[in-house]
Amino acid sequence: MFFAIDSGSMLHRFIADSVLIAHLGFVLFVVLGGVLRGVSPYHYRSAPPG
Repeated sequence: MFFAIDSGSMLHRFIADSVLIAHLGFVLFVVLGGVLRGVSPYHYRSAPPG
């Protein structure tokens, strides 16, 4: 009985941690993508044409 309740809470905590990690990873991915997208035009602009 206690084991079932404990395993259920552990499973719920694991799912919550997985969702949190997934959200953090998605935010990092979007931020890095935005930074790279913002930096690349300056990089191409500073390069000599041709």
